[in-house]
Amino acid sequence: MTVGIDFCIANTYKEAAKSQTYVKFDEKIHQYLFRKEQDTGRKLSLLTGLDPYGDKFFSLQEILELVTICDFLLSEYRKGDILDQKIRKFAKKLKLLCGDALNQGKQIFTAGD
Repeated sequence: MTVGIDFCIANTYKEAAKSQTYVKFDEKIHQYLFRKEQDTGRKLSLLTGLDPYGDKFFSLQEILELVTICDFLLSEYRKGDILDQKIRKFAKKLKLLCGDALNQGKQIFTAGD
């Protein structure tokens, strides 16, 4: 089991606790993106600024912003190295989860380890 932040579709804490579908934001990817992107002026702070020990519900507007961030990650991290592949895999999964949440009219919930 890896350490990181779990994303799931939920409008309440109870619903989040029962969720069986989630996307893991691995701690190593989180730290790497934070270090690499912190001084670039790119707007990734919604993702890189997440508290690895806290939780958060994302609003509709924030979910749309997460989709934009995922699109950026998919276009920016295209090298063949393992880390870029992991970032792309995470971004694809998170983008799909966001799309499902939008289609269901629900929020995205994150919980740190």
